[in-house]
Amino acid sequence: MELRVVTANIIEKKGKILLVQEGHKYAYGLWNFPAGKLEEQISLVDNAVKEAKEESGYNVKVKGVVGIYHHMSKDKNVVVIVFASYMVSGELRKSSDKEILQAKWFTYDEIKKMKNTLRGSYILTAIGDYKKKGFLPISTVKSLHV
Repeated sequence: MELRVVTANIIEKKGKILLVQEGHKYAYGLWNFPAGKLEEQISLVDNAVKEAKEESGYNVKVKGVVGIYHHMSKDKNVVVIVFASYMVSGELRKSSDKEILQAKWFTYDEIKKMKNTLRGSYILTAIGDYKKKGFLPISTVKSLHV
């Protein structure tokens, strides 16, 4: 069974949350947070920052952890770490490619109505957790020898 670790960003601006529409064949047209699997030897925070830039066009800074969400299928074990992030620079991506069709801002109520077009149920759960509990600050371990 494959273990897949994914980092995702809740980016909020003026009461709206940024979602991206997937262009991958296996999730075509579905909406998700700017997110991606950990594919290189970088920190979880750095992966979240990288994915936000690639998928939304924004440079972000991570404020903390919203939650950890888990999904199992017959061949995958997926762990999604959702971070609360904020924009520091950049512009909303205007062009589409094979990975992301578009990026767009939505209110929580609009996202709730999109339930059938969301990439996973964790999206609504994570936004609810963020709205109710906020986020936990994170500390970076400088060196860990394993």
